[in-house]
Amino acid sequence: MPLAQFSERFPVLIERLAYSRNSGRIAHAYLISGDDEETLKGFTDSWIASCLCESPDAQAEPCGTCTSCNRLLAGTYMYLHQVQPKSKMRTIPIDEIRALEHHLNLRTGGALRIAVLWEADAMLPAAQNAFLKTLEEPHPGTMLLLVTANPAKLLPTIRSRCQLLALRGNTFHPSFPGIEAFYSQICALRKGSGSATSGIVAGMISAIAGELKEAAEERAQERFKQLAAQRKTQMLSEAAYKRMGEELLAATTADYLAQRSQLLSAIHTWFGNEFLRAQGIELNKLPNPEVYGSTPGEAPSQSEARRNLRLAEKLLADSAFNVDETLLFLNFCQSVCTVA
Repeated sequence: MPLAQFSERFPVLIERLAYSRNSGRIAHAYLISGDDEETLKGFTDSWIASCLCESPDAQAEPCGTCTSCNRLLAGTYMYLHQVQPKSKMRTIPIDEIRALEHHLNLRTGGALRIAVLWEADAMLPAAQNAFLKTLEEPHPGTMLLLVTANPAKLLPTIRSRCQLLALRGNTFHPSFPGIEAFYSQICALRKGSGSATSGIVAGMISAIAGELKEAAEERAQERFKQLAAQRKTQMLSEAAYKRMGEELLAATTADYLAQRSQLLSAIHTWFGNEFLRAQGIELNKLPNPEVYGSTPGEAPSQSEARRNLRLAEKLLADSAFNVDETLLFLNFCQSVCTVA
């Protein structure tokens, strides 16, 4: 994806980056934050391609034909190191940062070395402190990219040592299957709606979560098949095969949790919009007016909207723990429908 595709939404940012790239003033570390996962991924990949290209054009677009471009496209650029949450708890432990530091110490023969920390906010406290030392003692010819939707979770000292690239559109566009049915039913969650309504909506949310999990498992099966084939062709040792299998299993869980986060964010988005409507904000001025379709219902009272938004925020917090999802969704829906 070329950088130019982001020019319409972030014109000043793209112009500034193109100037920095072509004048040889690439920063040592960038903190890339935003509210859309696809935008963050696409932009980061585009910036990497631009920085690695040996002959970018005036707009800092990669040529696509040089050695570095070809290696990047083929996935064989050996000086690109990527770190992402791998455990079921979706955290980045200090061992990952130590492995990154080892990679940064390797000689590159003058080639640009790039390290990407996806979901950088997932670094545990010890990992953040270890990474801070990397920022304080930068390696020559190295670019660090911290990608996150929650920059506030990073240490202030980490944020202050990075150049901030903000890609926030202040909108949320979930893409999980069943989104239309989701919005058509979640509107029924109102104070006093009763247990029958809360049960129906909770069942709908649980069903969507189940479909997301099945899809993640299907993708995992394909990756396991590829791993088995790789074991045969590359003669992987039993230890290497086991380690890669464990990493793949953890990545499957992370894949599902990333997809589930869209569902949880959609719930929070709905009640966030309802809170704004309760304050008298017009429909066309809401961050996500499309969630209402053509006939939005009556806005809730301010007290009800405030209460429901707090319940949605509690749902997000509780989902971070290892809890029964079916009970979690049912308890949330019942709490919204209960007459306080």
